[in-house]
Amino acid sequence: MSVSAVDTEQQPDSGDEPTRAPGSDWLSKSPGQPGPAYPPAPGYYVGFPPRPPDHPRSTTALVLGLVALVGGWVCGLPIVVGPFAWVIGANARKEIDANPQAYGGRGQATAGMVMGIIATVMLILALVSIAVLVAIGLSGGFDDGGASTTYNA
Repeated sequence: MSVSAVDTEQQPDSGDEPTRAPGSDWLSKSPGQPGPAYPPAPGYYVGFPPRPPDHPRSTTALVLGLVALVGGWVCGLPIVVGPFAWVIGANARKEIDANPQAYGGRGQATAGMVMGIIATVMLILALVSIAVLVAIGLSGGFDDGGASTTYNA
């Protein structure tokens, strides 16, 4: 007596319960659930396709943009990396747009580029402010106008 593997096959420790044929899981019906589900049509996939890996420089642009903005507010010096974040983010976006199947991370590249632009504007404003203060100081604008600072006791 030969029983095919598709009909019923005894499992070693399961007693008299038959097993399902391989690939027939979609036919199983749980109690309280609607009827059997249908398998996907041949050649189609279920869900979303796999996401391409992020462009390595998109993450670099994001990190440089964050360092430029946060560091610029905290101690001022890291703001000089803002232009680098802008350029690296713009180049990463161009490469992602040229080959979207190979690279992801366009949002990270854009965020890094925008933060780089903001940090660059802040850097330019800081440099202009320093230049104005130096020009005022060299022209004597901070002098007290000849007032005496000596006191008679």
